[in-house]
Amino acid sequence: MRDLIQVGMSQPKMSLEGIRMQRDAVAAKFSAYLRFYPAKTGRTRHGLLGPVAEVVKLAGKPGMTPGAATGRALRMHEMAQDGRQVPKVAVQALEKATEAFFSLMGDCPLHLRRAVSDRVLDHVYLHERKEQLRFWDEFESWLKVKYGGDLEKLGQAWAPESPSAGAPPSSWDAIRYVKRSNPGKKADFEAFRRSAAARGDVLTEPEDDVD
Repeated sequence: MRDLIQVGMSQPKMSLEGIRMQRDAVAAKFSAYLRFYPAKTGRTRHGLLGPVAEVVKLAGKPGMTPGAATGRALRMHEMAQDGRQVPKVAVQALEKATEAFFSLMGDCPLHLRRAVSDRVLDHVYLHERKEQLRFWDEFESWLKVKYGGDLEKLGQAWAPESPSAGAPPSSWDAIRYVKRSNPGKKADFEAFRRSAAARGDVLTEPEDDVD
């Protein structure tokens, strides 16, 4: 007897558990790339994910290749940093993440691709939010060391020169809400970022900072 032939059915190339594991690995690669993306200052999900959301959208277009999607995402990155050249390590991270995502979509059954894509973005978004919290936790710890844990000393250093610069923080938890234009905060903010860069720690640009 001849074997039955199934027509028009999408057969999964791996198990659902395998797809979940690959999905999480892809999300980790995109998160690693976003460490180098400078424009995460918006307050929307799309603004935070930047080129990652673009890659996911492009992957659904007929004939799109990982190289073409990477090129479009790279252009977004260049525009976000005023046309300056993107570091080689960032380009490589973006290429690896994009190739991994396209591979995931190729292994995923058609009817699951939208859901898996959404879950990838959810995982990356959650990671970025956690990184922002880490930024403020580390900035607070750095300030406590500099000012000996004395909030009053911090308030004196961040005392505004004009009403438009806003008031100094009323608590350690409120440091993120002091305006960026506050000269004291701006100076400490930049010093903290330099100290982080000096020890090789790439910190996610915070969204909770205010104008």
